Amino acid sequence: KELDGSFYDGTELILDNNILPEEHLDNKSKLSELIEKYSIAISTASNISKESVLVYKFSSIGEFEHRLLGVQEGKFKYNGDERFIDYPESLILEALSIKKARNQFDLKNINILFPDIRNEKNFLDLKKIISLNGIKRSINFKFYCEISIPSILFDLEHFDNNEVDGFVLNYEKYKKLITFRSNIREGDHKIIINIIKKISEISKKKKLD
Repeated sequence: KELDGSFYDGTELILDNNILPEEHLDNKSKLSELIEKYSIAISTASNISKESVLVYKFSSIGEFEHRLLGVQEGKFKYNGDERFIDYPESLILEALSIKKARNQFDLKNINILFPDIRNEKNFLDLKKIISLNGIKRSINFKFYCEISIPSILFDLEHFDNNEVDGFVLNYEKYKKLITFRSNIREGDHKIIINIIKKISEISKKKKLD
């Protein structure tokens, strides 16, 4: 089903501030400054969506974003979900910003989306990282898993409603990766429609959004 609300992409937060957190992990004052800036930006977006849900999508940084940020080529090995596994501090930074927006500014319409998840284990690892820092899923704080990497499809059956509240399909990204081409042909859409049906069936069976 379609989301009754809006998305806020953490990637834009990083690009807007022109700072990649993992390059400044030894600078506590800089990280504190980023948390303050992020929480204000998230709070502003939340207030705009106050009558509906705001889903905050954790940042997803790859080679393209590295170039925009002026990061040395090849400096960081992983992207997507494995970036946060390699640099959990960057995930914690964003999570604490969300926590501050929800608690200090009393904005309870914020939920979160984990992007570019490759498999169930990675999703659970990221959940554990933020849980250890006091950010836990609840009835009014939902955790969603993005479907954008083809490999996640093989793990969907393993998820249940004790782990996640639902799936969000990144249609544009998924169709390019699953068909391995930028210019999608008519027949490709049929493949994606079948995948959407499979995701829907699994979600219904497991009582997920």
